[in-house]
Amino acid sequence: MTDDVQHLPPNLAKLGLPRKGADLHADLETIWLTPYMVLTPYVDCCDDLGIAPFAGGSYLRQGTIAPGFITSGYRDNIIEGNDRSAHLHALALDIHVGSIEKQIAWARVFAGRFMRVGLYPDDTFIHVDQMPLQWIERYAKTRYWVGRAEGTGHKYTGFNTLADAIAAAA
Repeated sequence: MTDDVQHLPPNLAKLGLPRKGADLHADLETIWLTPYMVLTPYVDCCDDLGIAPFAGGSYLRQGTIAPGFITSGYRDNIIEGNDRSAHLHALALDIHVGSIEKQIAWARVFAGRFMRVGLYPDDTFIHVDQMPLQWIERYAKTRYWVGRAEGTGHKYTGFNTLADAIAAAA
């Protein structure tokens, strides 16, 4: 862990604390660990979009996943496997929004309130996080990216502007 992110919430797995309910979905039990600095702008963005924010088990509306459902919050390093992920610091959300057109519409709203936004044209979610600017400059290098399915994971391409990321994702 670098000095510039030591003020962030600790990774509970590194502290040796076990996850509750190992048989539960990896993220539904951990969304509550997300701090107000992430949840407050999420709720504000949902208000701007005219939808109700959802998390946990309240995502079903007539058998479909509602837009705006948080699918992932904090993830420990056992689940994540990426030691530079904003999810390890409880500063990231993955949010189901639907098609790439909907992802782009949501990204335009979320970009004004979050430090980073990722689009996933091959999937149905966007990623938003509040990692500190020093961390972004040192590790991520860009605030926006497009993740495309490749094999068992994603290949990420970073962009300096949201407009460039949208052009690459569309």
